Amino acid sequence: MSGSETDSAGRGVDRGSWIRSLRRANEQQEDALAPVFDANWGEIEDTHRAFVETFLSMLPPGDWVLDAACGTGKYFEMVLASGHSLLGVDHASAYLSRA
Repeated sequence: MSGSETDSAGRGVDRGSWIRSLRRANEQQEDALAPVFDANWGEIEDTHRAFVETFLSMLPPGDWVLDAACGTGKYFEMVLASGHSLLGVDHASAYLSRA
């Protein structure tokens, strides 16, 4: 990717501005999905649940778990029930509010 990109009107913009614009647009899209996220994607499938449980069982008791891109926090209950501390982060504020 070059140091400058073009906006929708074909004008040149610097890469930093272009990335910030894309991030803002993505955050707005994610914030709009927050109210229906769990209904559509909130279920943890059995295979994935088993993987997360195995992962958590391998950590020393009381360790911290970072849930990066935590969304609405669908794994929070599993992590906390395993006796670990948790830090969830996400770029979409509406997801964090629900988490």
